[in-house]
Amino acid sequence: MDAARREGIAVSWSPKGVPENVSPSLVIKVDDGDIDNYKYNSLECPTVWWFVDPNTDIDRGVHIGKNFDLTFSSQLCHIEDIEKKGIENVLWMPLACDPAHHSTIFNNLSDRPFDLGFSGSVSDCGGWNKGRIPLLTKIAGYFRNSVIRGSLKGQNSMINGSCKVIIDDNPYNNLNMRHFEAISSGAILVTRKTKDNGFEHLGPNTTTLFYENENEAIDKIKHALINIKDFEEESKNMMEFYQSQHSYSNRLNEIIKIVSGNL
Repeated sequence: MDAARREGIAVSWSPKGVPENVSPSLVIKVDDGDIDNYKYNSLECPTVWWFVDPNTDIDRGVHIGKNFDLTFSSQLCHIEDIEKKGIENVLWMPLACDPAHHSTIFNNLSDRPFDLGFSGSVSDCGGWNKGRIPLLTKIAGYFRNSVIRGSLKGQNSMINGSCKVIIDDNPYNNLNMRHFEAISSGAILVTRKTKDNGFEHLGPNTTTLFYENENEAIDKIKHALINIKDFEEESKNMMEFYQSQHSYSNRLNEIIKIVSGNL
């Protein structure tokens, strides 16, 4: 909604369905992890479902998507899986950052008070990510000047903007929110290696380091911290690039352009 308002678009919000007194010209539902049975495709306007978690909750998302005119998947590698379950012509729409929140108050990367941070859930995420707890525990043992704790949206912004390096745990080959939020905040991102999921389509990237196991993650973090001065200018460049090219305002405009040409 903030992105729409910044673009000068009149917008209203509803957790589920469309109020009777509202006549929208476009409906965009962003995945919130809940079930929604409202028949959005019965409305007179175009309706769009942006499925955020196809990697862990595909059946729920497909169920919801069948009630929309058009479905976007946040993960390129899961489009075929979604289509096999009955939704045609699924399109890729990667996640994004919000420059109003995902930024930093520090002029230089080396000025940041913490070496390493992790923002988000530090649990096993309801059982679907059993490797997260041992990964974060091992990393926290190596890097004492770190902020690795469960955090909510506002706290995520502070962590991303106050740490030199952000560790990402993305075990399902996904480009998650943490990817965009960390880079938009000017941090070095150490993340699991992805394959055929669109990373190369996001543009140049010089501050993302990939790992395949816990020991390699530790080595990449050490490398980033030892060579922090070498990342100073690149971190600023990548922050500016992501804020200008990978914001939710960008995604909103892309969705409107695609909808105008497809529906």
